[in-house]
Amino acid sequence: MAEVSIDRLRSGSILQKDVLLESGALLIREGTVVNDRQIQLMKQRGVRSVSIVEADDVEVSTEVTPLVLAERTKRLETAFAPVEQVPHMAGIREAARDRLRLRRPWE
Repeated sequence: MAEVSIDRLRSGSILQKDVLLESGALLIREGTVVNDRQIQLMKQRGVRSVSIVEADDVEVSTEVTPLVLAERTKRLETAFAPVEQVPHMAGIREAARDRLRLRRPWE
């Protein structure tokens, strides 16, 4: 784990700990791979530094947690609900559902 100044944080870094606001409210959850938009948001909210995972600490896993899988499944079902009676959409939904378990499902 490394503590990094927000000015030195780079897109693609993985957060080791939750990023909290001064009020204690959660801004970004641990394990998030940060992007430029999130870095800008943290700067705007006054975050000065964050803990990130160092390359040696990264555990290679291709699957997501059950909580993430449940949320993705819920969003998928909601998105496909309006077109569930369209025959070819069922096949597309099933193909998408097969990829939900992967950490980066659309790559």
